[in-house]
Amino acid sequence: METQVMLCASRRSYIVITVSGHPSKRDWAQRALQRLREHLAPLGGSLNPEKTKMVDTLKGEAFSFLGFDLRRVGRRQGDGRFVLITPKKSARLAIKAKIREIIRQAGGTPLKEVIARINRTLAGWVNYFRCNTVQIHYRTLFRSSISI
Repeated sequence: METQVMLCASRRSYIVITVSGHPSKRDWAQRALQRLREHLAPLGGSLNPEKTKMVDTLKGEAFSFLGFDLRRVGRRQGDGRFVLITPKKSARLAIKAKIREIIRQAGGTPLKEVIARINRTLAGWVNYFRCNTVQIHYRTLFRSSISI
């Protein structure tokens, strides 16, 4: 198994290692984790045992990573599955709270300025969580921000 390691300048780096679910590659995830530990050791790095875990998405397990929830789901039409990547519920709730706060603090601020501030906030959120499903959540946020 060939492993490539990317060195980062920051003290904290985040990584997800994906391994094929094919039966012939059953032990590759454990081997990849061991190789990563071996590469980090000479650099003085280590993995945080509390934050390091192995997830088997083939068994329906999901995991969170950098504000995203990742899980395998079945296709609506036809056979097959794919990895669904969505913003975490806490991230969606946080942006809704931020929009409510902008509106509450608006007071006598002209409507154009309030809308511009909301748009900047939403644009930043959408740019961070850019993925296929973010449009669905963006529409939900828009509806909920209007009904405050």
